[in-house]
Amino acid sequence: MTVSLFAPPERIETQVFAEVPAKLRKGKARPERLAAGKGPTPAGCFLEGPAFDREGNLYVVDLAFGRIFRISPRGEFHVAAEYDGEPNGIAIHKDGRLFIADHKLGILALDPESGRIAPVVSRYHQQGFKGVNDLSFAMNGDLYFTDQGQSDLADPSGCVYRYTAAGVLQRLASCIPSPNGLVLSKTETTLFVAVTGPTAWRWTRPRVSPWRIPTWARCGSSTIAASRCIACSPAAATSSPTSPMAARSAGRSTSPIRAWA
Repeated sequence: MTVSLFAPPERIETQVFAEVPAKLRKGKARPERLAAGKGPTPAGCFLEGPAFDREGNLYVVDLAFGRIFRISPRGEFHVAAEYDGEPNGIAIHKDGRLFIADHKLGILALDPESGRIAPVVSRYHQQGFKGVNDLSFAMNGDLYFTDQGQSDLADPSGCVYRYTAAGVLQRLASCIPSPNGLVLSKTETTLFVAVTGPTAWRWTRPRVSPWRIPTWARCGSSTIAASRCIACSPAAATSSPTSPMAARSAGRSTSPIRAWA
């Protein structure tokens, strides 16, 4: 029997706010996506990455069919953009633009007024990303994002990047097995990263573990300790974390919840 010193969590009942209408559901996945090893999408859409704008509109991505939906406060769906990509996450810039983490194309920016999509950054040191997953803005305009791709314990090659407001791309951490969602602490001194483990791993460890990455301006040599914390030294300008295989420890973890101001 498990004994807890904490009160049970409050039960929150959920309800459906809006559903993708039938006219916007696609009937068949794109051949290129199927050839890449992705399965079919029977629902006709695959929603991810919710984010609210200042007017109360809710934006979500349709990863399987390269669409950005805008949902009005009344629950009405509109296609804000449709393009040949795989959008996975959204973060809204303070100037109103939607920044998109696209698994195929990197970081993109969408002008919600015109529907125009422009590339922001697609590679680091002249090499393309593995497949970016999620993103989050700091108050100063710096953009943090994860590059997950198909990384896992057998291929711990995922990374976390910062794209500064001045247009400089910095790699804060590497050698991560499947970095997924991320969020800054309230003081913006720490970046929490949810690391998703493979199915075979979840039996002995929690499936998602939060890692902490200090967000100093000069992020240097990194180590990953048993606390699942990536500690960056400000003494150097580049990071070279040790293997996350050293980060194994027991305990129950939960994924951080994203929030936009």
